[in-house]
Amino acid sequence: MMASTDTEKALREAEAMAVAGLPDGAVCDDFECTVSPACELTTKQIARSLVKKENESSIVAKDVEYKNPYVSFTGKEKYKAFNYWKDEMGDGKVRVRKMSMAKEDVACIEWTIEDQSKAGKIVVDVTSLFTLNLISGRVLKRQDTFRLDNCPAQTRALFISSMSAYSIRARAKDVADAAKRISQSFSSFDESDEEYFADPRDPNKFFQQQDNTLSDAFQLATLIAAIYAVVKVLEQIESLK
Repeated sequence: MMASTDTEKALREAEAMAVAGLPDGAVCDDFECTVSPACELTTKQIARSLVKKENESSIVAKDVEYKNPYVSFTGKEKYKAFNYWKDEMGDGKVRVRKMSMAKEDVACIEWTIEDQSKAGKIVVDVTSLFTLNLISGRVLKRQDTFRLDNCPAQTRALFISSMSAYSIRARAKDVADAAKRISQSFSSFDESDEEYFADPRDPNKFFQQQDNTLSDAFQLATLIAAIYAVVKVLEQIESLK
């Protein structure tokens, strides 16, 4: 009776560790992390999320860091919101090719996403490195790199421009949110303070003047983000030659 119970428990644990969506679970079932069971479970959960084209926010730290050749940011909410694969390649199919531990606290997942566009087939080979907390298994950092060797030239350019545009929109939203917070902090000042500092000799003291500082700052930040993205695009295009 005891042996049967142990067997059932082992089967339940194996089922919990399996990743739906992988061919026969072979890639995932063969993966082991001898340093930390929590890291092994997290890595398999990440693989499941990749197949579904989801950013699993429940397994990342609050101040998780993300980076790819086009964008970098910090924070769980931004991590969850930045989902190019689902937003721009929603019909694409993901295949996890390999799972390994690059270091004792760094999991490496190599995966491929394929999608069909009007310009032709898009094939992106991705290598994702996840720095993990050895105790909790939570993701502290994620870094993605892309290879477009299996893409025709026209679809390479399409992916580069699409990812760049998506990254610019993400940066612009961050800048807009920051400008809004600053604006709200300024608006909290009492109007009486402004009257106290008014120059009595100024004939325009009773007329409100528009302060364009925040607007100018937002436009400048957006321009800088756009220039940065253009430079990255040119670097990627140059690398394809």
